[in-house]
Amino acid sequence: MTLLLVGAPVFDNDSYQRRLLNMATQFGLNGRIKFAGYRNDTARVLAAMDVFAFTSVEKDTSPLALLSAMSCGLPIVAFEIAGVRELMATEDQFRVVPVADIAALGRALSEVLLDQSLRQRLAASARRQALNEFNLEKYTDRIEQVFRLALQRARLPRAAQVAPEVSASEMRDCA
Repeated sequence: MTLLLVGAPVFDNDSYQRRLLNMATQFGLNGRIKFAGYRNDTARVLAAMDVFAFTSVEKDTSPLALLSAMSCGLPIVAFEIAGVRELMATEDQFRVVPVADIAALGRALSEVLLDQSLRQRLAASARRQALNEFNLEKYTDRIEQVFRLALQRARLPRAAQVAPEVSASEMRDCA
């Protein structure tokens, strides 16, 4: 089993990554952890995974990495942060554990890795949710609804009432 860590240091601060590399060496895990860094071939990277662990510890209102994993049909284990539950249609789509509870994360990952049937159910459920609820058509429909609602609620005065009168000579000055 190999742990694949994907991503680049934030704001060119690689102290966290250096700490992880040092810990991997200290615990003799160099051969079992791969630091992939920043990648632009997301689909290829996700295809190499058996399970996707979403371990953000702070609110993520737009967890694109999680949506990408869902659309690729990966079983997901995630910390319970704002943004994660909003992507779930039912409680049985992901394994969700308390934020920063490393023991719970380990148990959930082990459960998913060891149970092929569970892994397949979670993967199928995540993909189905991504395809049904987070596809481009649904997204554009929701955006259109927001704009329609905003227009309905707005009581905009007619354009003639909003724009000041402009004389012909003033119009020439603008040209």
